[in-house]
Amino acid sequence: MKEIRDKLNQLLFRLPRGIVITSSWLHENGVSYRMLHHHSSSENSVLENIGAGAYVIGGQRENLQTAGGLFSLQTQLKIKFHIGALNALENGHGFRHFLTFNDSSLEIFLDENRKFPKWFDDNFKDKYRLFQTRFLNTDIGLQNANFQGFDLRISCVERAVLETIFLNSLSLREIAQIMEMLTNLRPKILQTLLENCSSIRVKRVFLYLAEKQKHSWFDFLDLSRINLGKGKRVISNSGKLNKKYGIVIEDLDEI
Repeated sequence: MKEIRDKLNQLLFRLPRGIVITSSWLHENGVSYRMLHHHSSSENSVLENIGAGAYVIGGQRENLQTAGGLFSLQTQLKIKFHIGALNALENGHGFRHFLTFNDSSLEIFLDENRKFPKWFDDNFKDKYRLFQTRFLNTDIGLQNANFQGFDLRISCVERAVLETIFLNSLSLREIAQIMEMLTNLRPKILQTLLENCSSIRVKRVFLYLAEKQKHSWFDFLDLSRINLGKGKRVISNSGKLNKKYGIVIEDLDEI
């Protein structure tokens, strides 16, 4: 039995600290149901159960991190999702010291019709918000990066700002402040994202602000290839109509 325990310890030693260990991953790596039950059923067990099919190394539950749980979903359960919007800008691309609008919950975009397991919600319920949307019908702009110490799939800056506008949780003033910092966006990536964006509101607001702020990369976008829809969209009830983009919006100079 000591030999089995040592083998299990060696297996767990390879894993990053602060993650969840799923039963499916353990089975794939040679840990039987019987062995798993034996080594997680007592106070001093190698593993501690934190929900159906989920474990942490014994005595390390307090070290469990939300990003570590996401790492397990992505690498062990192969669930397709990415961290986007403000979280990607703040924690993935170094804008943390400039952005002060966001709460502490992670904005996660699910890229497939699949739910997160119950154990994740039970352990991280108040630490994330899940969005099932494909308003950007492309995988362009998704990349793996170090996010809070874990290698996770996140949005690039160009995609993240479009997601931030889409979520509609910030004021126009805050969106404008964010976009003022984005002086080095890549036109090629933006062009693809905008052509594959189904949200007319997002495209119009983004392009309006980009042009207003005179970003150099705006001149390299081909607006004739971007579908801006028909009719007007009301962004601000007290705003004025911008005829070019067909949006009722506050004057940026007055924000």
